[in-house]
Order: sequence, then C-alpha cells, then structure tokens
Amino acid sequence: MPSGTEATRDLLRRCALTTTVVSLWMAAGFLLHLDALPYMFMGVPIALAMQRFVCRRPLLELWVFHRHPLRLGRKFAVITALAAIVPLLCTARALTHGVLLPELAWEVLSVFGAVGIGVAICAQRLSALRGLWSVLVGGTVAGMLMFGLRPLLLHGAHLPSPAGVVEFGAATAQYLAIAFVLEEVVFRGLFDRYLVGDSGQVRAQAATMLLCSGLWGAWHLPMVAQAGHLDGGTVFRVLMAQVGLGAVLTHLSRRSGTLVASAFVHAVVDAFRDGLL
Repeated sequence: MPSGTEATRDLLRRCALTTTVVSLWMAAGFLLHLDALPYMFMGVPIALAMQRFVCRRPLLELWVFHRHPLRLGRKFAVITALAAIVPLLCTARALTHGVLLPELAWEVLSVFGAVGIGVAICAQRLSALRGLWSVLVGGTVAGMLMFGLRPLLLHGAHLPSPAGVVEFGAATAQYLAIAFVLEEVVFRGLFDRYLVGDSGQVRAQAATMLLCSGLWGAWHLPMVAQAGHLDGGTVFRVLMAQVGLGAVLTHLSRRSGTLVASAFVHAVVDAFRDGLL
C-alpha cells in the first residue's frame, strides 16, 4: 500500500494529466474555432485512448465502476432496444432529410449510447441508489432552475402544449443516450474515475470532485465562444451553473457506481434548457 507521500504524488500526477488533457482539448476548440458537435466528438478518442492506455481498465468500466460479474441477457436486450427507439428514429429522420455529417454522427452515436444504457441499468444496484433520491430530484430541479430561471424571467412562463411535452420526452431520451457516449462518459466515467483512483481519503475525494467539476465547467467555454457569447457575464453564469451541476453529477455517479443517475439528471436538464432557448 503506498505511503501518504506517494499517494499524494500520485494524486497530483493524475490531476496534472487530467488538467493538461482538458486544457489541450479546449485549446483545440478555441484555435480551430470548432462548432459544438466536432468539439464534443473529440471526447470519444480521448476516452478510448485514456481508458485503454492510461487507466488500463475495460471499456465497460466507463459505464459501470465496479468489477462484479455482469450478465447481459434478455433484460439487457429489452432495455437496449427501448433506449434505442428514439435514437434510431432520429437517425432515420436525419438520413431522410440529408443533414450535415456532424448532425448525422450525433444521431448514430446516440444509438451506440443505448447499449451503454442497457449495460449500466443491468449493473445498477438498487441498494446503491438508496439515499440518493433526494440528491437526484434536487439536482434535477436545481439544474433546471440554473438554466431556466433567466429565460423564464425574461420571457415569462407558460404551460407546455401536448406536443411540447412529447418533444421534451424525446429530447430527454436522446440526451440520455448521447450521455453514455460523450460528456458523462468522458468526465464522470473517465476523468473522475481516473482522478479518484483507489483513494479513500475524504480530502482527496472532495478535491478531485471540485477539480473535475471545474474542468467540466471550463470545458464549455470554447462552445460559448463559438456561439459569440464570450462576455464576462455569460462566462460567469456558465461556470457557476456547470460547476454546480457538475458537482451533483459527480456525486451521483460516485455513490451509485454507474452513469445511470448522473446521465438521467444531465439529460433532463439539457432537454429542459433546449425547450426554453
């Protein structure tokens, strides 16, 4: 077992490497003026390479964080099929309408994300979710308020139409699937798991949660800049909202042992945000 000094050095090394990777990713976004989708897609090779060559863990552990035997039978097939319905419909619509390659890639990746949903739900222990319901519900409501309060104050509130409710549900299903390929996989499944390592120290747990949430918040800035909103007020609001939500998502993924809870909250918040913008 490593000594305290060795453990601290290892933690600092992990923090430095993670910060460097995210910084280079952000630099590419700024310098190449990447649109949101190509910028986000960079996370796929980063996750695959780091998980294989740095973390040296199975790819399934990007979705499920424990190493207990996992049996994928009929339950997995049913869940994956259900989760793939909306992504497949969106992919078919994209092919029919001849969308640009990045938009088509987004739809195709969400189909692969349905597999991650099936794996994670099959591996999710209900006992691990006990005590997390208040955080899950509270985090979802808080995230919706963080992104929705300003638009609601500016434009007012109104009851959603039946079509709007259906659209919100479809958007949530789509974002849930894509979370198992992009953001949640990279920041909670890869970076946070790498930062935590095997450390059980409370201070290390808190510090790495803060770092991972901060990096996730800063990671959004190239997309904000590309949208033409890189002013002080917007940057402050984005960082506060994303860092706060990131801490909730990190807590949920750590406590639950899978990406199910964090991806669900992330999907609902993103779908709600899109419905207001």
